[in-house]
Amino acid sequence: MMSGLPIEPDTPPKLYAFPTLQRPRSRGKVTLRSASPEDQPNIELNYLADPEDMRRMLDGMRLAWRILHQPSVAAAWQAPTKGDRDRSLTRLRWPRILR
Repeated sequence: MMSGLPIEPDTPPKLYAFPTLQRPRSRGKVTLRSASPEDQPNIELNYLADPEDMRRMLDGMRLAWRILHQPSVAAAWQAPTKGDRDRSLTRLRWPRILR
């Protein structure tokens, strides 16, 4: 192993993409559980609640998928992940996976 890296030298490279929304429309909220400063607040993230956010996130995931599967990019990383092999990941299932 190389110093500082917990990865064996023979490990094939992996490549990840993490699409994100820079200006989401969905809004969460933070509320107090009580007046005590010792109590943790209630945090509701409400990610992807706005349909436009979901549409944009799905577009980002499709774009990342296409980029990662371009021959020149795909040649540099390890074999497809389970999600790549599972062709049943249809457009109808992606929103459930994201939530």
